[in-house]
Amino acid sequence: MSELEQVREFAYQKHLNSRSFISYFGVSIEVVAELLSRVRRCTFRALLMALYFLKCYPTEEVGSRFFDCGRETWRASAAQGVERIAALRRSLVCSPRVREREQE
Repeated sequence: MSELEQVREFAYQKHLNSRSFISYFGVSIEVVAELLSRVRRCTFRALLMALYFLKCYPTEEVGSRFFDCGRETWRASAAQGVERIAALRRSLVCSPRVREREQE
């Protein structure tokens, strides 16, 4: 199953249309699929948990219920996903200030 198909299947299971998906995760289904193709050593669910955490900043109770997992799993997976997204910073962030700092 491709990354795009995985994300679409998740959205279908959660009854999320494109607009609702963006409201929960802050990015479109296509962007999540692209992130999945770039991120290393991170599960699909951990990446979605991280995006959900960054967009909504839910409590452990709310986050773990949305993803049908325990609080400890939610906490560890969301943290792993955030770390993996942060590792992509240099390849994705292209602001002039970041470039200037790296050239110094």
